[in-house]
Amino acid sequence: MKHARFAALILTAAVVAGCASVRKTSEGWWSDVTGSGSTGQQQGSVYYAASDGLVVRADASGSSAVIGRLPLHARVVRTDLKSGWAYVTSDTGLKGWVDNAQLVWRLPAAGGSAPATTTRAAPADAATTPPVPAPSPAAAASPAEDAAPA
Repeated sequence: MKHARFAALILTAAVVAGCASVRKTSEGWWSDVTGSGSTGQQQGSVYYAASDGLVVRADASGSSAVIGRLPLHARVVRTDLKSGWAYVTSDTGLKGWVDNAQLVWRLPAAGGSAPATTTRAAPADAATTPPVPAPSPAAAASPAEDAAPA
């Protein structure tokens, strides 16, 4: 009986391993473990410099030579990660290592955090029409005053 269960287990494993979708998934798992595959979204993805003058270094080390700086929101493509350092290539062709914590995956909304202000255009006949002042709360009569005789 033990041999039958073992044979059934081996047969099931062979059938499942033969399935193309399982094989592709397991290949992705194993290549990530060995370091030979990409890690999906993190590899070759577009990021932006989160600080002005982001230091680009020759190697993934804080003591490595500075080879350039990136302006605020400079677009880069990150292709490698090593101990908190990201290897990037900028649109200007600058290639090197930057502090991965100084990269953002999307730009902040236009206008920053300041509240938006809107201005309305004046109507075409604004020069001839005097402005109408808004009624003050004290000037508005309450319903009880309207019912009282004058």
